[in-house]
Amino acid sequence: MVFRSKKKDEKVNTKGLIEMKQDQLAEVEAEMTTLTNECNDLWQQYVQYQDNGETLMALETKGQFEYTKEKIIPDLEYKRQMLIEELGGVGVDGWGYRTGLVGEAKHLQSSLPLLDKQLKAYGAEIEEEERRFAERIETIKRGIEETKAEMDNANQRLSELLGGL
Repeated sequence: MVFRSKKKDEKVNTKGLIEMKQDQLAEVEAEMTTLTNECNDLWQQYVQYQDNGETLMALETKGQFEYTKEKIIPDLEYKRQMLIEELGGVGVDGWGYRTGLVGEAKHLQSSLPLLDKQLKAYGAEIEEEERRFAERIETIKRGIEETKAEMDNANQRLSELLGGL
C-alpha cells in the first residue's frame, strides 16, 4: 500500500487545467532542447568517427542521429503543436488566445461581471415582485376583513329587522 502526503495531493489539486497544459508544454520544449543538443553532439561524434576512419562507429552514431532527428523530435514537435493548439495558440500583446483553453478562460472571465450584473438585476426584480405581491395580498386581506365586517353588520341588521333568527 502506498501512502501519499495529503499536502502533496492538495497542491496537485490547486493547479488548473491551463497551468497543467503549460507545464506539459514546458516539459516537451525542454525535452526538445535536450534532444537537439544530443543531435548536435551525435553529429559531432559522427564527424569525428568519420575523420578517424571508424566506419562502424560512424554508422551507428549516424543511425542514432537520424532516428532522433527524424522520429523522436518530430513526434515531440507534433505533441508540442497539439498542446499549443489546445491552449489556444500563442498570446501576443493580449490579442492572442481567442480559442482553446486560454481563450475560453478569458471569455469566462470577461463574462463574469455581466453575469454578476444580471444576477443583481434578477434579485432586484424578485424584490420588486415580492413587494408588489405583498401589497396585493394586504389589499386582498383588507377586502376580506371589510367583507366579513360588512357580512357581520348585515347579519346583525338582518337579525334586528327580522328578529332573533
